Amino acid sequence: MHVAHWAMSYFIGCKYWTKEYICCHSCAIQRQIGSLLVTGGFGLMSIPGIVIAPCQFVMTTVRALNPPDRAVPSERMEKAIRMEMAMVRRSEWAKARSNALLAARQPEASSPKTL
Repeated sequence: MHVAHWAMSYFIGCKYWTKEYICCHSCAIQRQIGSLLVTGGFGLMSIPGIVIAPCQFVMTTVRALNPPDRAVPSERMEKAIRMEMAMVRRSEWAKARSNALLAARQPEASSPKTL
């Protein structure tokens, strides 16, 4: 689980967030570099941004220089995978339920009547 911290300023305020990625190390570095570029370019345009952007910049840099251990999954990774599996199961259950409801609503094919 790789992490990138973002910050953007809008003259009056500042918005900041953290995104977690499940990807390979090289893809994580690309996303972290993108985060650093956006935060460096657009994070310092307000008073709150002057305080928040350097913090986000430092946290992303520290995460990029100290990647997670590849041999052991982190708790965040396990939680993210569990949540993804639960969402898949829930969508499969909802699909099966809607199919059952549709089948129950359709009139049964009546047998041909003979005279």
